[in-house]
Amino acid sequence: MNKITVPMLALIVILAGLVAVGRPTPDAGAQDSTASLASHPLVGAWLLDIDAEDPENAPSLAIFSSDGTYLEVDVDGTGIGVWDATGERAANLTILFSDEGGSYKVRAAVEVGETGEQLSASYTFEPTIAGENLGEFGPESATGTRIAVEAMGEPVGSSDELEAMFEGAEGTPDA
Repeated sequence: MNKITVPMLALIVILAGLVAVGRPTPDAGAQDSTASLASHPLVGAWLLDIDAEDPENAPSLAIFSSDGTYLEVDVDGTGIGVWDATGERAANLTILFSDEGGSYKVRAAVEVGETGEQLSASYTFEPTIAGENLGEFGPESATGTRIAVEAMGEPVGSSDELEAMFEGAEGTPDA
């Protein structure tokens, strides 16, 4: 190495060491955040209506995990995201969706109702198509209902009877 490179390399190593010493370990913040999120009323499974103006739209299913991760599944695909509490019943959420045509990012402000069984959200979306970011659009609104545990009910018929009801009908689900 020449004389100029060695001092510069030493300076880089010293600066990197100073930055590393001043940073908390990755687990320290994550543990504090997880502890506070575990008791947040958003944690759980939700049935979402992301287009209240269209009564025939299919609902989405979503899970807000106590570690701050988020999973959403709907007829158009799967979204993966993260969320963080901004208040006792409020949170910010960022979700990424992608398919062969491109991707889009959703940013939402979510609030859980006082009973803990309903949520409302205002959100924007930012599509990227063929590598071109088109900007942020919205806001739109969504609502949600908590999915609750239910005991098995009394059947009105057998699975075979259900299948017979749909024989020959278009769009019949596979049994």
